[in-house]
Amino acid sequence: MLGLRLGAAGAGYTEVDRPGQTMRIRHDWHAPGVPPLPFDSIDLRKMGERALADFAAGRTYVAEDGLADAAIPPAGRLPLERAGSRGLLAEPLILDGRLVALVYVHADGPRRWTGTEIALLRAAARRTFDTVARLRYEAALRESESRLRLATEAANLGTWEFDLEAGTGRRSVHLSQSFAARSGDVYHLAEWLDGIHPEDAGRMITLTGAVRDGTAPRFDEEYRIRRPDGGWAWLRSTGAVVERAANGAPRRLAGVVQDVTERRTAEERRTLLMREVDHRAKNALSVVQAALRLTRAETIEEYREAIDGRVAAMARAQTLLSEDRWAGADLRALLTGEVAPFLGGEPARATLDGPAVNLPAGAAQPLAMALHELSANAARHGALSRAGGDVRLSWRVDPGEELSLRWSERGGPAVEGPPARRGFGARMIEGTVRGQLRGRLALDWARSGLVCDIAMPLRVPSLPGG
Repeated sequence: MLGLRLGAAGAGYTEVDRPGQTMRIRHDWHAPGVPPLPFDSIDLRKMGERALADFAAGRTYVAEDGLADAAIPPAGRLPLERAGSRGLLAEPLILDGRLVALVYVHADGPRRWTGTEIALLRAAARRTFDTVARLRYEAALRESESRLRLATEAANLGTWEFDLEAGTGRRSVHLSQSFAARSGDVYHLAEWLDGIHPEDAGRMITLTGAVRDGTAPRFDEEYRIRRPDGGWAWLRSTGAVVERAANGAPRRLAGVVQDVTERRTAEERRTLLMREVDHRAKNALSVVQAALRLTRAETIEEYREAIDGRVAAMARAQTLLSEDRWAGADLRALLTGEVAPFLGGEPARATLDGPAVNLPAGAAQPLAMALHELSANAARHGALSRAGGDVRLSWRVDPGEELSLRWSERGGPAVEGPPARRGFGARMIEGTVRGQLRGRLALDWARSGLVCDIAMPLRVPSLPGG
């Protein structure tokens, strides 16, 4: 528009790099039939001392015929000659004492520029400079907002703001798309308070009130809030007063909020796991202590083997539980682990038949101990004490989530009836099935071999103290 109004051959906008030496052409307009400039930058030092002085002082540079102007050195005339430019006007922009930009027009022949034309150039240049500065500020603001949005998305953060002006009581919310605790942009403070868990609402009202009243500089607290699906989310919210009225009264309370539900759930799970491990460790030590006290043997070697076997059974159950993060244990894997050490390297001597069953964590260790005692007894006195003897383990899940497990032996010495004396193993089996597993136990000392039936609920209730 400037070039057309002045009837110029060309007009443009340039920026000067920081050393103030090179003028880089950012936009160049040329009249119809006039070729574009054959270069995209000019060394300002070649323009001569007068041009540099005018630019440094913020004065409009005026040249009626650049090719004949003695103030322009030969090196400065060469770009003008290449561009077919003779008459020249240039308006500088000075910021912080430094030349940063120029708006120029040029004519393809000598030209005497009038005061009105020079004033028009100055006005157009100022508007150009102002527009460029505004657009760059807006672009920088958009980039900053984009970085902030990406950062909040990555951190699963949301920003919030309370307008505390009398009678409004509204909260403006700007949440990340991944932030799932609340939805909506603006809602009443009362709505937010209604959504807080009853156990946390009083505390949050007290904390926000202390910040609003100036008795606390800020708050940083975790609380629960109801999700749109009816569940509860844990939030960590940080806030402070960011604007006050002339009389010191708070006007705006703002801060950030983060969904920490996963972290809180993990912490609760870890706490429960620690308590569970502590409880099971105490139980395990109690069982070991009982085994040490009650095990009877003719020799030290027999005593050691009996104790080693019982502790190993406990360890195998612990390993199965830890592999599934104490959520339970696979029944088949548990039975295989307890019977295998007594088969003499002949796995075919044990037959396992039953569906997939996940034992509750509380049942794995007691059942492992019971199966260990049955296996050890079979190896000492029953079917596994003779070549050709074998054991069969079969199970099913009955209605009501009750597990029925049968242990049967065959091919061993003839059984003459129940043993005359109940040893630690027998008491262990009975105590674990009826006491810890809350189940039922039936032992049939058939002549062909022992048959043991165990029935137990798959949801074992917690015992006193754990």
